Amino acid sequence: MTVKILDVGSGSESIATVIFGEIEDKQIVRMDADPDNCPDILHDITQPLPEELRGQFDLVLAAHVMEHIPRDHVVNSFRHVFSAVRDRGEVWVIVPSLEWAASEIVNKRDGVHVQALLYGAQTSALQNHLCGFTLASLRQMVEVCGLLVRKAYQSPFTIIVHDKQYSAIQNIVIGARVDMLEDPAEALAEAVV
Repeated sequence: MTVKILDVGSGSESIATVIFGEIEDKQIVRMDADPDNCPDILHDITQPLPEELRGQFDLVLAAHVMEHIPRDHVVNSFRHVFSAVRDRGEVWVIVPSLEWAASEIVNKRDGVHVQALLYGAQTSALQNHLCGFTLASLRQMVEVCGLLVRKAYQSPFTIIVHDKQYSAIQNIVIGARVDMLEDPAEALAEAVV
């Protein structure tokens, strides 16, 4: 069975090919708000998804996307993204870690890398960071929007500023959509990944 994956805010290249590389039979659909990225679906996630996309994907990935959404639109944007996943499917949300940035500042290691994490690349309006999340606030957002949290953790990632690489931390929450919640443990065991 082909696993249908929606890569939300995919940019010009889908990171879903790396994150879900072990899944052999997969179809990745790229969705982005920037027409220059030539996505499969051109869509702004501050708006509801078209009806034909709702509940159609086994996995939905929103990697380094949600921090680009204006604060007033965050909750609805999360709900719009989550509407794409089918029952028992998963949503993976990955964002820069505000805890890591705060730690760097408090420990006097602030620099261009921390500024890039907090405020984005700023190469275009779509590359600005307009909100941020701790691991706890990201987990809460996933729960508020109706998903069961399967996993919440932090992992390293690399920030590139002016061709120089910096190590940073990102927050990751994996949520499962469970429409018919009879046994939560059973529902989590049946989720995709």
